[in-house]
Amino acid sequence: MSFPTSSRRLFTRNASLPRAVSLGVFVVLTAVLAGGALSPAQAVSSSQAVPGVQARYAFPTPTRIQGVDRYDQAIKISSGYGRSDVVYLASGEKFADALSTAAVAGRHGAPLLLTPPDAVPENVVAELLRLKPTTIVLVGGPASVSDAAMEQLSQRISGATTVRIGGADRYEVSRNLLAEPTFGAIRATTVFAVTGATFPDALTASPAAVHTGLSPVLLLDGSQSAVKDADRAVLNGLGASNVHLVGGVNSLSVALQNSLGGRFTVTRSDGADRYEAGANVNRTFYSSASKVYLASGTTFPDALSGGPLAAKSDAPLYVVQPNCIPGSVLVDMTRLNPREIIILGGPNTLGPGVDALTPC
Repeated sequence: MSFPTSSRRLFTRNASLPRAVSLGVFVVLTAVLAGGALSPAQAVSSSQAVPGVQARYAFPTPTRIQGVDRYDQAIKISSGYGRSDVVYLASGEKFADALSTAAVAGRHGAPLLLTPPDAVPENVVAELLRLKPTTIVLVGGPASVSDAAMEQLSQRISGATTVRIGGADRYEVSRNLLAEPTFGAIRATTVFAVTGATFPDALTASPAAVHTGLSPVLLLDGSQSAVKDADRAVLNGLGASNVHLVGGVNSLSVALQNSLGGRFTVTRSDGADRYEAGANVNRTFYSSASKVYLASGTTFPDALSGGPLAAKSDAPLYVVQPNCIPGSVLVDMTRLNPREIIILGGPNTLGPGVDALTPC
């Protein structure tokens, strides 16, 4: 979707931004006015060539995908898909199983729906009927999505086979999903790895992984001093020679990184916080993008299903604060100069400051 000039929002940076961010803005502004991504008409003005610069950029006015709750949110995201032979289903109450699923679903061009543990809501059933899958891949064990819910799917969704991919914990679920020969990952020279303890790094990693050669995302226990033999087996089974870690050393330890050395070439995207880490992932793997997605970096439900949609759109996903956009994210969005910005979630998750692209 393109936007006329009148629909593009002017974003103003000011001296309240940290010095490092302001300097970064000045560098970006200088580059684009010298012939980069933004035309002079788009880069409206620059009042100072020093940190604290007042620089205004014409971003498109953001639009939203929002539902009444996390399950309806996933349905609203899924509505961007037509008929899908495969649909993935994961817990909407626990984020872990959906994290690896996002990249795998993106690789298959399939939507990801969410459900409570005990029964699949009627609106989710209705969406499954609309999608007409031949296979529903339920990710997670019975503690995440019950056997009763699985039986409900078998009875209600005629013509579809329901397959469960479970495990003893989130890490085994992730390994089993990636190793599944039909609905899991494909052979990949690069595998992304993220902590399974928190969600933001995986949210930004999933679209980037799919963008980068349909790569999968593996959950690791980042507190460990070495990867498990089972993790190595999955990496070897996928034919990986490169492992890209997403997140800082508090998420994935230096010792764990070192344990991958020798057999794999290991790189890392990190940052001072989850927002900068996500921006750095996108800076590394996206040279251009006409569309970007914004998701909450503090609450997970509205964003879980957004990863496959971003991957389907070949678009990066950034995590942002509840009512403002971190400077590191704005700098990278300026680099990409997208024609469309989509916010995932309602105003209770991401407030009007995000609509206004207000700097943090």
